[in-house]
Amino acid sequence: MDDDDYQRFICIEPANTGTDAITLEPGAGHILGMTFQSLPI
Repeated sequence: MDDDDYQRFICIEPANTGTDAITLEPGAGHILGMTFQSLPI
C-alpha cells in the first residue's frame, strides 16, 4: 500500500468476541465467517 492509501481503504474482519465467543480446547477447530453487503452511497 502507498503511504496515503489508508484514506481510501477499509478493513473488515470477523471477531470471536462478546457473548457469542467460542472457546476451543487444544487441538479443536472452528471456522469463523462473515457476510457483508455493499450499498451505493
